[in-house]
Amino acid sequence: MNRINFAWIGPALTFAGVVTYFMWFARYPLLRDFPWLNLPLVILGVVLSFLGVRAVFGENRPWSRKLAAGAGLVLAGALATLFIGYVFVLSSMLPDARDETMTMATAPTASLTDAGGAVVDLSDYRGRKAVLVFYRGYW
Repeated sequence: MNRINFAWIGPALTFAGVVTYFMWFARYPLLRDFPWLNLPLVILGVVLSFLGVRAVFGENRPWSRKLAAGAGLVLAGALATLFIGYVFVLSSMLPDARDETMTMATAPTASLTDAGGAVVDLSDYRGRKAVLVFYRGYW
């Protein structure tokens, strides 16, 4: 009976989960902040890699297949570790917003147009606190 070779499918799924996160899903905040679609795909890839190694070592197979299955498991595990480390550890290590805003005591001079088309000088707000919001609308 011919079995499905999970030893190759697992690393491929893990790789697909990592790559698609950065290519497409990281653009959307709902999927970027917690990888709802990619994390299960990455975990499934590691599990299938493990099952592939277990199946290859349980049968009388040549060492080349056992080595390839083991390398696939190591690759899937390394990709999963890097992905989880980036998404859950490195992404949360951003600088505090308060530290960044306190470094600039005086804003540079600038003139911008508001939503109504009127020109607004930032110097008009000198001595007062001002918040600038830049939004790229799609309307």
